Amino acid sequence: MLEKGNFKLITFLSAKGGVGKSSLIINLASIFKENKVESLILDTNFIFPNIDIFLGESKNIKELNEFLEKDKSILEFIRVSKTGIRYISLPILDISDKQRAGINKKILKTIKGNISNLDFIFVDTPSGINEENIYIATHSNRVIVITSTELASLSNTYILLKHLSKKTAVLPEILINKASNKEEAVNVYEDLRKIVKGLLKIEIKFLGYVNEDKTLSKAVKEGNIPLKSFYSPYMKSLKSIFENLINNRGGM
Repeated sequence: MLEKGNFKLITFLSAKGGVGKSSLIINLASIFKENKVESLILDTNFIFPNIDIFLGESKNIKELNEFLEKDKSILEFIRVSKTGIRYISLPILDISDKQRAGINKKILKTIKGNISNLDFIFVDTPSGINEENIYIATHSNRVIVITSTELASLSNTYILLKHLSKKTAVLPEILINKASNKEEAVNVYEDLRKIVKGLLKIEIKFLGYVNEDKTLSKAVKEGNIPLKSFYSPYMKSLKSIFENLINNRGGM
């Protein structure tokens, strides 16, 4: 485990795209900000980063070249959205796989011991299973795996957990997104837990669930993320995730 400053490094993973990971992280960061808890979103999808897109921000290609070619600190690329959310979202193009593989290591080395004004760093990883994601997970305080209730998402989540079990000692926490209700979310988690325990011989935690909400779908289409309505079903259930993270506990 890397020695870090006072902040907690939380890595969010998803084995399959379309589970709503990036929008969830942004809205979670908005709740943290509303409660005066300082956070930063680190987007490690260097090919197709989307945190800045969700936030309606433009990319600066010149800055990216400076990061790669002039060996600048990643901290120099922290930006603040119009809604006050701090983030780093860098599209890095035309580089080799070897260079790309070393970026996460370089970033973690940079933030090690160099950040004192943050409480949390949320790492938004690209969906899927790859060594770069696993590397970040092994150096995180908490690892949160986001899945929906769809069978394809759950099947891929099992494969991701299999890879994690071989690399990291941090107990993965499951967050069920797009759930119809608590009963559905708990049943999905319990089924997954039994399979993982039986076949992989590891335990997983239940962090909580987030409701399916048409308000969010509309906001994403209209470019209105984070949600302004803190009383929508989506944001209300996300507040319980906030409480669980702040109080360092799971949802069950």
